[in-house]
Amino acid sequence: MKGKVFLVGFIILALLGGNSCKKELIVPNELLGVWETSEPKYEGCYFEITSEDIIFKDIEEDINFYKITEIETEQNLDEDFITYVIKYADLEGLPFELSVQYFPKEEGTIRFKHQNHFFWVKREADSY
Repeated sequence: MKGKVFLVGFIILALLGGNSCKKELIVPNELLGVWETSEPKYEGCYFEITSEDIIFKDIEEDINFYKITEIETEQNLDEDFITYVIKYADLEGLPFELSVQYFPKEEGTIRFKHQNHFFWVKREADSY
C-alpha cells in the first residue's frame, strides 16, 4: 500500500514539476510599447511589443500578430547599444526572427540590425 501511495505522490509531483520547468518569457521593459518611425517609406506603419506578442502594421494597413517565443540579449560593453534578438512565430508555428539594436542614450531608440540607417521611437504611453 505504501508503494502505491508513494508512486501516486511521485507522479503528481512530476506532473506539477514538469509544468514549472517551462521557461518564462520575460520581455525587457524598454522594448514594451508601440514603435514608429519618421522614415517616409514607413509612414503609417508601426510595430508593437507586448509581454507576449509582436504586432506589425504594414503599409497596406494590415495588422499581423505573432507570438514571441524567445528573446536573446547580446551586449558588448564597447558599443552604445544592446542587441535583442526577438524570436516569434505565426499562428501555424512558422518561426521568424528580428534583430534590433536598442540605444538607451539616444532617448531609447531602436534600429533594425538590417536597416540601421533610420530609427524607431516609442510612442508616448498615453497614446496607446
